[in-house]
Amino acid sequence: VNIEASGVNIMKFENYVPVKENADIVPVTEKNFEEFKRLHDPVSNDMYWNSERLAEKYFSEENNWHLYLSRKDGKAAGCIYFVFVGEIMEIFGIDFPNSRFDKAVMRELLIKSLNVSKKSGKVKYAYFFTETEEEQSAASEAGMEHLGDYGLFRKTLRKIY
Repeated sequence: VNIEASGVNIMKFENYVPVKENADIVPVTEKNFEEFKRLHDPVSNDMYWNSERLAEKYFSEENNWHLYLSRKDGKAAGCIYFVFVGEIMEIFGIDFPNSRFDKAVMRELLIKSLNVSKKSGKVKYAYFFTETEEEQSAASEAGMEHLGDYGLFRKTLRKIY
């Protein structure tokens, strides 16, 4: 039984030319962290990187996380959270108000993450896993390359002796 399916997307930063960013995407700060939390908490119930753990790491000296909010009409329209590990940037997630997907906001958040990563000079590759065709389309529009698909399967073995 297939229990998880994702598209695997990468960016090789040697090939990436930064594109114009939406000015309404801002870094998460202690002042606006509650807005991030309101977007992230509803989807992070089983996730290790819940809001509390992200805050503990993000606002520490050893931070390697990047958190951004997208704003529309003065309200949070989405957030992205990604991490640098060695030469790799991995996008852990993108959250929306009431979990309502917004392709334009996703594309803008992805562009911001790619621009920040390229500018850092610290990472060579980015990884992002998509779950739907709309997410895949936004990732492709942001310049990410779809490598292929990932599947996680579960099989119950039974004794035959």
